[in-house]
Amino acid sequence: MPGLTLRLACDENSIKKVKHLLDFLRNNWLPSEDTMNEYWNVREAKKFIRCATELREAGIKFRRGKGRNLFDIKFENGTLYIPAVNPEDRTEGLYRNIIACEQFDDCLSPKFLTEYTTVMDCLIDTGKDVELLCHKGIMDHWLGTDEATAKMFNRLGTEVIVDQKNFFYAKLFNDVNRHYYTPWNNRMADLRHNYFNTPWALFSFFAAASLLILALLQTIFTSISTFRK
Repeated sequence: MPGLTLRLACDENSIKKVKHLLDFLRNNWLPSEDTMNEYWNVREAKKFIRCATELREAGIKFRRGKGRNLFDIKFENGTLYIPAVNPEDRTEGLYRNIIACEQFDDCLSPKFLTEYTTVMDCLIDTGKDVELLCHKGIMDHWLGTDEATAKMFNRLGTEVIVDQKNFFYAKLFNDVNRHYYTPWNNRMADLRHNYFNTPWALFSFFAAASLLILALLQTIFTSISTFRK
């Protein structure tokens, strides 16, 4: 299954608590203890995060997470660590069914998969975001095109109720937003997005800057020569 690492607990007491097959899958598809501790410490997300390409423009780096559990997404020292995920034809159906279980059962909290797909829906707006995640080794999809993968995650986030005051990735969102909305990082993001969005634009900037520096140096040397005379 895509990105699925089960922690199978097949003792008698665990089996008796299982309501159905999807409940069994969900109960054994749990985050690490460290990720759970972060949830208990911070539970309110003040604002959702921007898409991957915009975060990159603000200096945030993306790396493939070392953990095998899908939910163990971390943000440390300006780098977003996301465990590998491999979307395929059956991914959307599986995710939709488990999300439906979480949406209609108030006793299921945190709603791990619902909130994981919210993270991915925030990070992925277009095929460009998928391309970035693939380039970083985070995603390797089997859905034909990057755009098709983006649309799948966008559909999963449609008409899904998410409680921002009791959100599994609250600390992650707050930390990422704190970095993104730092005035310097935000200005750099605007600069990259509006003026340096192509290699030629960047080249033109450096060429113009070089000419300006050369002209300034020439003026200085000319002034010095004139002064000595």
